[in-house]
Amino acid sequence: MKKISVFLLSAILSLSAPVAVFAEEAPANEDVQYVMYLGTNDKDTNEPVFSPEEAQEKLKEILIEHFGGYTIQDAQGGWVGDDGTLYQEYSLVIYLSDTTPDQIYEAADELIETFNQSSVLIQTNPTTTEFYSGSSEEEAAPDDEAGDEAAVDEAVVEDAAADEVVVEDAAADEVVVEDAAVEDAAADEAAVDEAVVEDVAVDEAAADEAAADEADEDVQYVLYLGTNDKDTNEPVFSPEESQEKLKDILIEHFGGYTIQDAQGGWVGDDGTLYQEYTLVVFLSDTNMEQIHAAADEMIETFNQSSVLIQTNPTQTEFYSGSAVEEEVLDEAA
Repeated sequence: MKKISVFLLSAILSLSAPVAVFAEEAPANEDVQYVMYLGTNDKDTNEPVFSPEEAQEKLKEILIEHFGGYTIQDAQGGWVGDDGTLYQEYSLVIYLSDTTPDQIYEAADELIETFNQSSVLIQTNPTTTEFYSGSSEEEAAPDDEAGDEAAVDEAVVEDAAADEVVVEDAAADEVVVEDAAVEDAAADEAAVDEAVVEDVAVDEAAADEAAADEADEDVQYVLYLGTNDKDTNEPVFSPEESQEKLKDILIEHFGGYTIQDAQGGWVGDDGTLYQEYTLVVFLSDTNMEQIHAAADEMIETFNQSSVLIQTNPTQTEFYSGSAVEEEVLDEAA
């Protein structure tokens, strides 16, 4: 299958043919994720242009036309107008990668026209993507490299033996050291140490400040899990069963979970539209080793070719409210 112009996030993960195309991209790669937020109320009447079901179908058609597939999520939007009226709107969130701003704008033009919108919100997020296929494939390495390294090591040993003879002669020439030189060096060293002491206090203060700034830096891992069998392209479990299976895995590995539903789809070479119930997992305060361990179990449980993993730098804060913060400041004073 030719490479699809958009990753389609988790949607393509369970189909065996597209995954084979992406096998060469298994290592994590720097990428850009585009997130588009589409309202579905008419900008003039503020009434829905389509029903939620019709809006989804219209959006899928546009995304397939421009990108060959889609990953979308439902959302609810609302705002208060100047007259105090609460307006509510069914919204759709679109995730796209492996594309360009020009392609994004072309699709957005059609969305604006089709849904009669004033604008479409587009976010551009730098990220790192990895199509992780499981630890068993990564551990398979050629044995020839070990043989080549052994041959190189043997040649180096022979050269080292010859060099040792020269070392003995050089050591005899370096025995004499002038006392005066030693004293001068000691005096110079003392002067340098005195100057360094003053700088140390300044450096320590700067280090403390930098440590405080970095305390909130974190990494968010986002996993996109397809739920169609990679061999049959049929659902492995019902949506409800998929959620429960995934929750069990996440609790086992991380002690909890944050997951969202999504819809994935792509067009095959034969023109068939494949659709897939997809789960998006959000994790932080962990590491890639733990992420891979959980992904291994997901791949086995859901019979997937791979799990798409995005690594996003972020800043986190568990905010407890202004009252709590003021209490902490009073205690510190």
